[in-house]
Amino acid sequence: MYEPTFVLKLMDEATRGTFSATAWTLTVNSDFFHQKEATEQQIQSFLLTLFHEARHADQLFTALRYLAGLGRTARQIAAETKLDSTSKPVLAALQKPVAPDSPLGIVAQEWYHSYFGKNRGHRQTTLYNMNLGPIIAANERELRKQTAAQQVVTSALKTATGSRRDVLNREKERLDTLIGFLQGKLNEQRPNYARAERDYRLLPEERDAWDTAMNAAKFVYNPEYLK
Repeated sequence: MYEPTFVLKLMDEATRGTFSATAWTLTVNSDFFHQKEATEQQIQSFLLTLFHEARHADQLFTALRYLAGLGRTARQIAAETKLDSTSKPVLAALQKPVAPDSPLGIVAQEWYHSYFGKNRGHRQTTLYNMNLGPIIAANERELRKQTAAQQVVTSALKTATGSRRDVLNREKERLDTLIGFLQGKLNEQRPNYARAERDYRLLPEERDAWDTAMNAAKFVYNPEYLK
């Protein structure tokens, strides 16, 4: 693996860490170090994140080595991966090509196609839909809020007359439209999110990163585990 630059950064609570191929940096949420005393669960979460993202760096570097093994030049690798042709990971990969028909090359080909090749679109869609969780939660909160307002208006209409009734009818119409819009968005977002949760763990790079991280974390806690 070409070692990434390690970065500590305060991130939102839901983000434990990320790996950026373009910057070749492994960023971990620094909130872990702001705690007076971390629980065992928090330590495990930190270790899993560290190993998981480091594995992505290893996968991507191996994919670059696979391209080098196919005879690609630095410029050709850059064109396929959107990385800088003069970046250190690309130049290092050219010095350590992986034979495409070797066991590692066969695995690297799967990672390459998921990150950069024919399966890239599926990966991007899956990762995009994985971010729908907070959006769905916000839409559900808004739906509950507007439904409660609709119930108040509907109740008030039972006794309203004249201009007051006209105002309430317009408000009910507005709420009906907004509630219908929110329900439509949720009907679209919920199955996409459910499908993404399933597909995310089936992505070759995620399946491998999770397995590697789990095994590494278990070894840290129990060195006898891998013997």
